[in-house]
Amino acid sequence: MQAIFGFQDVSEVIEDGLPEVSDRATEEEKKSYKWQVKLDSKARFLLYQCVSPMIFNKISKAATAKEVWDILVKTYGDGDRNTKVKLQALRRQFEILVMEENETVAEYFDKV
Repeated sequence: MQAIFGFQDVSEVIEDGLPEVSDRATEEEKKSYKWQVKLDSKARFLLYQCVSPMIFNKISKAATAKEVWDILVKTYGDGDRNTKVKLQALRRQFEILVMEENETVAEYFDKV
């Protein structure tokens, strides 16, 4: 995902969010903010394309790409704890893996 975000120039919007714009903003600041909103929409579109319909339901109410990204990171993790849990589950699956009597070596190898 990071590669896509970098290629599409939306990494900053996803990581930092949209900047605040004041009522007294100059035309240049308003133009910059409008460009940032456009990048945010582009980032949300990319994120929506990359998820399944079930996950889309979780993120569809988020207003910004940063909110979407934060929901995804919170749900699916980016940290060590989730990695450890996944590794433990995979290790357990490997430990209980047994070749069935009616199974060929090629089928068992595919399972492994």
